[in-house]
Amino acid sequence: MIDTDSLHKMMADRHYDDAKMAQKLGLSAEEFAHRMEIGIFGSDEIETMIKELDIQNPEAIFFSQN
Repeated sequence: MIDTDSLHKMMADRHYDDAKMAQKLGLSAEEFAHRMEIGIFGSDEIETMIKELDIQNPEAIFFSQN
């Protein structure tokens, strides 16, 4: 399960809102919001977020045990 709270915090720290991240992923803002709500993204989308947000410890966000 994805730790969406931590992901949103990291996005905010790097000045990304949902619309900007959705655009980077090739998704509509609505689809991005839905995926954040259910906590499911494809591996290519996760890879893009790791690169765009310069996530140093992706396991903590994308493989959360919450």
